Amino acid sequence: MAISVTIDGVDKTGILKEGGHLTIDDTLSGRSTCRFVIVDTTLAYDPPIGEEVFIYWNSTKIFGGTINSREFQVPTGTNAVRFIDVECVDFNQLCDRFTFAKIYENETIADIVTDIVDNETPLTSNEGVTIGFLETGPTVTKAVFNYSTVTKAFRDLADLGGMVWNIDADKVLNFHYRSKYAAPFDIGDGESLKYRNFRYSDNRKKYRNREILRAGYGITDQRVETFRGDYAPVSPEERRRTFNVAYPVNEITSIKREGVSQRVGIRGIDEDGDLTISGWKQWFYQVGSNEISQNSYEDETNNPTLTDSQDLEVTYYGQYPLVTITENQSEMDSRAAVEGGTGRYDYVDQDEQLDGRDLAFEKAERMLEQFGRIPASLEYETTEYGLKPGQLQTNAFSAVGFPSAEYLIDRVQARVMSMYSSILWWRISCMDGEREHGWRDWWQKLFDSTHKFTIRENEKIAVKKIFEDTINFTDSLDDSENGSATLATWRESPYIGTWLGYYMILATNEVVYGARIGATKMEVPYEIVSGFKARSYAIAYNVTTEVYGTVSVAAGIASASASGISAIGAPFNVVLGKAIANATAKNIT
Repeated sequence: MAISVTIDGVDKTGILKEGGHLTIDDTLSGRSTCRFVIVDTTLAYDPPIGEEVFIYWNSTKIFGGTINSREFQVPTGTNAVRFIDVECVDFNQLCDRFTFAKIYENETIADIVTDIVDNETPLTSNEGVTIGFLETGPTVTKAVFNYSTVTKAFRDLADLGGMVWNIDADKVLNFHYRSKYAAPFDIGDGESLKYRNFRYSDNRKKYRNREILRAGYGITDQRVETFRGDYAPVSPEERRRTFNVAYPVNEITSIKREGVSQRVGIRGIDEDGDLTISGWKQWFYQVGSNEISQNSYEDETNNPTLTDSQDLEVTYYGQYPLVTITENQSEMDSRAAVEGGTGRYDYVDQDEQLDGRDLAFEKAERMLEQFGRIPASLEYETTEYGLKPGQLQTNAFSAVGFPSAEYLIDRVQARVMSMYSSILWWRISCMDGEREHGWRDWWQKLFDSTHKFTIRENEKIAVKKIFEDTINFTDSLDDSENGSATLATWRESPYIGTWLGYYMILATNEVVYGARIGATKMEVPYEIVSGFKARSYAIAYNVTTEVYGTVSVAAGIASASASGISAIGAPFNVVLGKAIANATAKNIT
């Protein structure tokens, strides 16, 4: 027997209905499915949904999957038989069943895929999936999956890298570049393989020469906006605590009140209204919102409201809804020459996860390269097995007036007329390649234009929370050799603080990441008298307490310790001619 069908490991070919009721359909954008009809004369056979089904043709496994739906039919006038219309879906359906939540940074697609199937889901441990051909793929800067199905995650990764993926009839997962997914054979001139019912067609169904892309958000240049509070006589409880910037916030660089940097938190994630929390936030924002709001706790001593004589300076990057329009004037002229008029064909696409003008224009250009022409399609039937959706095939039919071209296989279908036939005809549907360079180059261009994941608003918030930390400095120092001194008032240090992505310990050249060193103030004596003790302190990002130590004029700060940061060298250069000689610290994340 040429065709055999097993259900739950048992051969059921003998009870299947003949005459074309067994079909297999595999499409590029969907699941591979099969349908068949069972003739049940026992009135008791009941294959459950989820049962595994395998179809063999001349001992070659051509389908593997599970029962997805059933429909029972009883012919009128008889109770001797019932027909069960069974639809099956391939093993890719396993990826629809599992979700996971994880953030990946600077990992290859192969590493991400392996982690998903081995650690984040039970696909390999319990569902029998094994990894087959897995190409390394590009390195992904950041990918956020927030309870995403495995199917969606694989689809995003495949689109990102110009790749294809599939779980075959043996439950083997393959993940590789589209450009390397060549068909095992070609059809047409000079080929000995049999084909029939050849059809060539073209149409303008999806044609466009003007692409309007509604993307995510464009990002403004860095903006600085200044606000003032309410008139001073207004009671504090009635003064404004919320100020609106011109654009919805994409990222806050800094918020300063009267030139002093404020502690900034994310509304809904960082605690509001409790000043006892270490490093409590003074101002809050939300990505996508125009509002900058003050901590809600009413305390005019520790959390005073802004008056009309005080400035609040907000430095930020805004966002705005992004719509791009890309035109192909030569195509417009070509259409106008044939049809008259403007020759313009508009088409609107939407991709809200695509942020940034450059990426939006790149994607729009890729869409015009694919659909900005009158596309051709090819259909034929062949008895040769092995063609799959997504494969690239070069076909030439010069005998009937069609040139050689590269085609992308879009759909593969089979209809079994007789279980006993040794010949199975496969119907193949193809799409021709992008006009100038072909499908391989088009997939690569698409990868190049979308190779960076965009993080949605809430995901940006979650990630930003991770990088916030509290740094506490303490020191306890004394020296009695200098006698006494009369201290002057506080003076600003000439060493102005700044935002730093990292700083370096001068003695060891060790780099420490993720700190902000603020302005330093020093109490410096003008007259030396007996019993002198000086005080100094440094303001750092998220420091919640300022602890004053004692220090001699001549000796300088001899040592210091701190927690919440991995190390600190000698960043403050002068205390009456002496540098801070040494400092140690612990516990930065």
